[in-house]
Amino acid sequence: MAVLNNTGIRAGASGAGGGDYQIEKSLRFNDDDSAYLNRTPSSAGDRKKWTWSGWVKRCEFGNRHHIFTSGITTTSDSTYFRIFFQNDDLLYIGSYSYNYRITEALFRDPSAWYHIVVSLDTANNTEADRCIIYVNGVRQSTSGGSSITQDDEYGVNSTESHNISGSSFFNGCLADINFIDGTALDASSFGKTNADTGQWVPKAYSGSYGTNGFYLKFNGTDLGEDSSGNDNDWTANNFTADPGVATTLFDGEVFSDDVTGSGTFSGTRTKDKMFVADRTDASDMYAYVDGSPSWIEWEPATPITAHNGYVWISGGGNDGHGLDNVSKTVYINGSTATVQATRFPDSSANVRWYKFTVTGTFTSLKVEGNHARINAVSFQAEPDWANTHMVDGEDHMSHGVQSTDVDVSTDSPTTFDDEGNGTGNYCTLNPLASALTLSDGNLKATQAANATHKKAYGTFGMKTGAWYWEVTKHTDQSQGGGGTYQSLGLGVTNVANMVLTGFPTDDNHFTYLHEAALYYDDGTNPTSTPAVDVPGGDEHSAGVWMFAFDFDNGKGWVGKDGTWFKPGGTGGNPATGADPIFTNFESGATFCPMIHIYPACSVTANFGATGFAHTPPTGFKALNTYNLDDPLIDDPSKHFGISTWTGDDAASRDIDGLNFQPDMVWGKNRDGNNHQLFDAVREAGSTKELTPSQDYYEGRLGDPNTPVYGWLSAFNSDGFTVAEGSSASDGNFYWNESSSSHVAWSWNAGTANVTDTSTGSIDSTYRANPSAGFSIVSYTGTGAVGTIAHGLNAKIDFAIFKNREDTRNWAVYHKELGNTHYLELNDAGLLVDDVNAWNDTDPTSSIMTLGDLDGVNASTEGIIAYCWSEVEGYSKFGGWTGDGNTNGPFVYCGFKPAYILLKCSSHSEDWIILDNKRDTYNEVEKGIYGNSANAEASGGFVDTDFLSNGFKLRADGSIINGSTKTYIFAAFAESPFKYSNAR
Repeated sequence: MAVLNNTGIRAGASGAGGGDYQIEKSLRFNDDDSAYLNRTPSSAGDRKKWTWSGWVKRCEFGNRHHIFTSGITTTSDSTYFRIFFQNDDLLYIGSYSYNYRITEALFRDPSAWYHIVVSLDTANNTEADRCIIYVNGVRQSTSGGSSITQDDEYGVNSTESHNISGSSFFNGCLADINFIDGTALDASSFGKTNADTGQWVPKAYSGSYGTNGFYLKFNGTDLGEDSSGNDNDWTANNFTADPGVATTLFDGEVFSDDVTGSGTFSGTRTKDKMFVADRTDASDMYAYVDGSPSWIEWEPATPITAHNGYVWISGGGNDGHGLDNVSKTVYINGSTATVQATRFPDSSANVRWYKFTVTGTFTSLKVEGNHARINAVSFQAEPDWANTHMVDGEDHMSHGVQSTDVDVSTDSPTTFDDEGNGTGNYCTLNPLASALTLSDGNLKATQAANATHKKAYGTFGMKTGAWYWEVTKHTDQSQGGGGTYQSLGLGVTNVANMVLTGFPTDDNHFTYLHEAALYYDDGTNPTSTPAVDVPGGDEHSAGVWMFAFDFDNGKGWVGKDGTWFKPGGTGGNPATGADPIFTNFESGATFCPMIHIYPACSVTANFGATGFAHTPPTGFKALNTYNLDDPLIDDPSKHFGISTWTGDDAASRDIDGLNFQPDMVWGKNRDGNNHQLFDAVREAGSTKELTPSQDYYEGRLGDPNTPVYGWLSAFNSDGFTVAEGSSASDGNFYWNESSSSHVAWSWNAGTANVTDTSTGSIDSTYRANPSAGFSIVSYTGTGAVGTIAHGLNAKIDFAIFKNREDTRNWAVYHKELGNTHYLELNDAGLLVDDVNAWNDTDPTSSIMTLGDLDGVNASTEGIIAYCWSEVEGYSKFGGWTGDGNTNGPFVYCGFKPAYILLKCSSHSEDWIILDNKRDTYNEVEKGIYGNSANAEASGGFVDTDFLSNGFKLRADGSIINGSTKTYIFAAFAESPFKYSNAR
């Protein structure tokens, strides 16, 4: 099994997110395989009180999936019990006839792990506490279920058969399963909040397990082994254990003819010989593995001195292919070796000899590829059957099949250095961004019929770093409909361009098999790119495709079965950076893996969780969260926060709970009335109000609304203070109205104001927090084209401007709109094309260019600007194109969102604000109109799922997902994807 050296991986990569507890393995349950574990207790345990805990990674939605059951072959409510996801994607607890708990939360995130704890205590005096569900440490709200009768006994811990999966088979991965017999526990027994990231992470359970308790780690060859000390082992059914683990053919005194059905050993079978002297051929003397891809390795106990630095090897594959074929890779002393010469002593195809260079002494030989085979080894000047090397009594020989259908993997909710690929949450294909049929843990993609071009995209985004993965094509390519060959596109695409159907377009970098040739697209023009000559006419055969992308240097390589290509042929070298296929990567863009199939084909991606078929190039990493760069901001709550409260009509009230002192606070009475905004550069107070939903000037001096109806009076170390206005009946209307629901969104802009009179042509005062990409800029307009300093040390991606001294509309700059257009925050109107806004000039890392538009640069009038630059893992400013479908576009952010501000940029539609405090679980459905005083609204028109790596549109209305309409958004994180749990 090929692994990946961690050379170049940052030492702190597992620090903030990993903690001190490591989950080494997970087990994949593929419902098409009917995979399950089962155990029947020999005696009953406590049927009133128990706790089940496990980490869960879902792969499919919209179908029923059992996680843990008892008595499912019975029809009695006293024996039949189950924890399961229903086809509505809610989590249920029930018996044969009744559902006792149904979560209000939907669970539709396939890109990360959930921690689920179910605690049963039927003796509890409070019915609501007799069965409790925790997800990621949070007790779940439930509704619609039947009551649990006090002191009733249920099926779990009975002597009926218990299943993990089973019946309605689970489709996904499970890890670190603990079952506690006789004790009802909460989630804190199995997890904790990480102090650095604020995210829920696993911890070791330290209590007793009770009679029928068990602990399943899935880290051994016995998949159902109980590690609790109780020996309550389970039987594994219809799983593929890891065949990449070496099976010993020969090791010292141990010699085995048995290769577990995977291949053949032939020859003189003694404990001290394998390659036998005095033979005229080797037709019955070899070791091979009947697998594709596979490997076989020999390690002599004592290093061997080769003749003049050469070794002769007879071998290759039982498919008739020798060691000079592209489907074979030879490693000598751990390094890739190249054939130097070939000899044919006789006519047998199986006894060709190949000459390889040996540097120093010979210590190991490994052959990888389809049906890997070794016949004999000779250290003479010329190959000679009379002098083939004898394996002595201390040598070691092993083999393995590198399967793409392995159910045990290192895909884990914990990140740590395993001295190989790294361990963490691994990339898969994303069912929320796929038109292909996905299976096998969302790693296998299938197009079953001669249909249109369809694509699937990976769950990881790559902007920096060097990455390696593989895609196995399972069968030789045949002609599709109309006599044409399949088009199989493999590579990466810009995450902003994840189109599910049709031929790949610009911003993709991929190779594709089409009309009996291999082509590649460099991201500019996929219709006229040159062909690559695949050796041996092998472009349409089964095999393992290799991908290496170095985004730090803007290069990408593609290979097959151990051979790297270059434009026009072979010989690319990712390790040295030589001869890449791809070079034209869009600067600053984020890319994800892509698979494109037409008309019918099946392939399996391997991002490293089960080990690679080929050794990755030096410096290239597997796609897991351990290997992701440490985010600049581990805990976004130190820079952005959301406050919600119910008004109490007090004269003054502190709203606390933030992890920083806010510098900008944008608030709204959710039951009605206008938005209000205050910032620390202009300071708090009754005359400092700005109104994002209106064109009012600062303080509305002509209409003393703020002094009458309440304002923000102070910025505090962990929040802010709101004050009552002079109205006897509505003095807290804006910020603290009795029984009304309120919300405020707060940003951290640093600690001090800076006056800048030299960077821009217009003097400005700003407060900046470059690490979080946010600044507040105050200046006096000139009425002429000019520039202002913003203090971010990075190019502005999103900015909001307001003329404080006039009734001018708010002007919004967004990088997706470019430097020729702007939107108005207080208006639902169309995009405005006006050179007078930004003078058709892009921002730079130090300045923003302004035209003479009165909203951004009116002569002698005070202007305030709120400016953001994108910070990886914390903020994202992008867009999407709607499809008018409730299964709408997936938008990659690289983090779990806490807040999204969005607007249709192609048509007149309202601004909408969504956040994770007003909707603490999916679906997110409470929309606030950013450009009006309307009350918060719900009812399906803005339904969205917040996810561990972005968001998914679930509404089909024009306000967020109209067909062919374009949208822009600004999003801020709850957690960077590196540390995110599933939502």
